[in-house]
Amino acid sequence: MTKISQSKTPTDPPKRFISMLTDLGFKAIFGNLNDTTFLRKTIQILIQSDVPIKEVVIENTEALPLTKDSRGGFFDVTCTDEQGRNYVVEMQLTNFTHFIHRVKFYAFHRYNTLIKRGDYRFDDLKKMYMISFLGGKRDKSKEFHQICCLRNQHGEIFDDQITYITVELGKWNKKESELETELDKLLYLMKYTHTATTSDPLPEFVEMEEWMQKALKELSLKTLTQEQRMAYEMELAKVGSLLGEMKRHQKALEELTEIEGKLIEKEEELIEKEEKLMEQKEELTEIEGKLIEKEEKLMEQKEEL
Repeated sequence: MTKISQSKTPTDPPKRFISMLTDLGFKAIFGNLNDTTFLRKTIQILIQSDVPIKEVVIENTEALPLTKDSRGGFFDVTCTDEQGRNYVVEMQLTNFTHFIHRVKFYAFHRYNTLIKRGDYRFDDLKKMYMISFLGGKRDKSKEFHQICCLRNQHGEIFDDQITYITVELGKWNKKESELETELDKLLYLMKYTHTATTSDPLPEFVEMEEWMQKALKELSLKTLTQEQRMAYEMELAKVGSLLGEMKRHQKALEELTEIEGKLIEKEEELIEKEEKLMEQKEELTEIEGKLIEKEEKLMEQKEEL
């Protein structure tokens, strides 16, 4: 599989799979009620667990927006594993404004549903993981996979009841030959599967992973009805428009950041020049003081004569 091309000609071979980064693709593999293999494996990789998750019960596969402008993503999956741990898995391709605030809002909303009414002692609450995939970049950190919980001023864990996990796809751009970890393979599959054509062989690592093969079967374009294909094409067009707008905003932001950087440099240069002028002024004041002292001494000598 190769990275998606900006140009397309009538001679291009047809695509094989739908994109995981769309509602249809995300639901097909993460919200698959009949087979949760891909969801379980993805969660295991993202929370960095050595113990496989045996079972998950999907409770909700399409969360409605909780606020007027809270819907920066396409799809949400809420589930619980065999140990009672809760997970919210969401995808956001655009609209990263106040991202962390929205993620906390989603997490707290889910957490609130776990609280029982009446005289509740909070003694049976299980861990919750808020997992968010982002189509671009959120901050300047080089980490594309972050696992966060509440820590004190020494970096020690204060509370890990809710763990936030983010994956920024815009920071991850490895080639197939550079893949090393299971997370690398997962992200490669998520980002580039939809670019594979009928003439492209599948990566070798896919042939060795049953959970990936199952996912690709669910993503096959051949399984779509005519209505689903039309809806998918419309969504691709919408996603393309949103991503194009996001890139334009990102470029404008980078230009503003560059201008801001140059202004800061100029300001630093002015401050440096001002400091030098102050030093020179102090030197002149010192010289002036010495000249006054000499002049006073000369006056004293004249008076003695």
